[in-house]
Amino acid sequence: MTLTDDFGHPPSMREIAASVGLSLSTVAYHLKAMKERGIVTHTPQRNRTYQLLQ
Repeated sequence: MTLTDDFGHPPSMREIAASVGLSLSTVAYHLKAMKERGIVTHTPQRNRTYQLLQ
């Protein structure tokens, strides 16, 4: 499953941070933890590649 915005692509970490009212570093920390737990997947060195795993 991919979380997409109105433009058809997943939000950036900056967009996530702005929408939930957290700092960019906090969002990065939580996304990293979710990746380690197998909740999301991410392609390194590529923007907007976080995807939820089912």
